[in-house]
Amino acid sequence: MGNAPEISESTIEERRTYIKERFPCIADCDMCGLCKVFHGKDAETAYADYIQGNRTFLEVSEDFNSEPRIFATKNNYNFLQTLAYSAFFDKL
Repeated sequence: MGNAPEISESTIEERRTYIKERFPCIADCDMCGLCKVFHGKDAETAYADYIQGNRTFLEVSEDFNSEPRIFATKNNYNFLQTLAYSAFFDKL
């Protein structure tokens, strides 16, 4: 999949097609998770401003990347594991 079409160089239908192909609904929410990423919206609704040409693809994408996320890396894996155990045992 290539880059998102530029608003100035594409039609609404081209942008809608790009979003549908980039984020296809597989109708299995337990296995997919896209709707969760888009806060309960399907991709076409989440990217409506981009599709309509009001905001760039990147601007809309940043809306969904604004929440802090912690990813396990080689350097912080043990810390995250300890943190998870601590949170679990604190609830007991």
